[in-house]
Amino acid sequence: MKNISNTSVQQPIHREAPLLSHIAIKNVIPKLSSCETLWVSNIIELTDEFKRFSWPEKVNNTLDKEIGRQLKSRNNEKFVFEIASARIENGESCKIVAQEHGISINTGIYQKLEKIALNGPAGVRVLQGESCEIVAREHGMSKNNAAYRELEMIALKGPAGVRVSNGESYEIVGREHGLSKNLDAYSVLEMIARTSLAGLRVLQGESCEVAGREHGILPGSEGFSLLEKIALKGPAGARVSNGESCEVVAREHGISTKGKTFSELELKALEPAAARVRNGEHYQIVAREHGISFGSDVYDRHL
Repeated sequence: MKNISNTSVQQPIHREAPLLSHIAIKNVIPKLSSCETLWVSNIIELTDEFKRFSWPEKVNNTLDKEIGRQLKSRNNEKFVFEIASARIENGESCKIVAQEHGISINTGIYQKLEKIALNGPAGVRVLQGESCEIVAREHGMSKNNAAYRELEMIALKGPAGVRVSNGESYEIVGREHGLSKNLDAYSVLEMIARTSLAGLRVLQGESCEVAGREHGILPGSEGFSLLEKIALKGPAGARVSNGESCEVVAREHGISTKGKTFSELELKALEPAAARVRNGEHYQIVAREHGISFGSDVYDRHL
């Protein structure tokens, strides 16, 4: 008879069964997209969707933790940005959404979220006449970022500019539309007050020469200089900052290439031009393409 004690017996391998919550998360998370706006765009609604089931408290707690982990930007950047964007489009605060998704306010991703608010609900509210300051605060938009300055420009080109061009006090209008006195929009509003409808037309993209001529503001006059400054701080400056040629932009906006305003326009072209030079492009070619005059102060000192 064989000795049973010498018989090799294989011990069973114990494996932990996967948590039900982990299975649920793995099945649901990959299927979500920004198109499914019914409940995917809100973390709380996503958690509540699971809590409809009668699962033990420990399972629900695990679900909360796992959902929070999955919806942090560092763990799932593309997917999280889609959800964060959908929430911003629905009117939620950039600051709150960013905090919940682990997005730092000092990043390019945060500035993209502000742009979504600007081109969406925040911009619509300002265009309808609400205060930039209040709208920005409620949508979590920082005054230090470009999106806030663009928000003020929406007010300036729309209701605030129209009111001042119709004769209302620029100080009262500026205050009621929440324009910051230390930003460009407020100073442009004052210029519109001094140039009336011509200034508003220039701000909206028309040529200084055309608008000035039709409103009796002649080249060389103080009023015409104000029109050029409005173009500089508004549409002409924006185009040059985005890489367009100073000479082309000046011609289309009726800005003299011989005056101080053109030199300031060249300074706005410096950032995109200098970036190209730093990347190895020849400074003369870059200067020509950006319409920076050979021998100008910008050309000689900065390129």
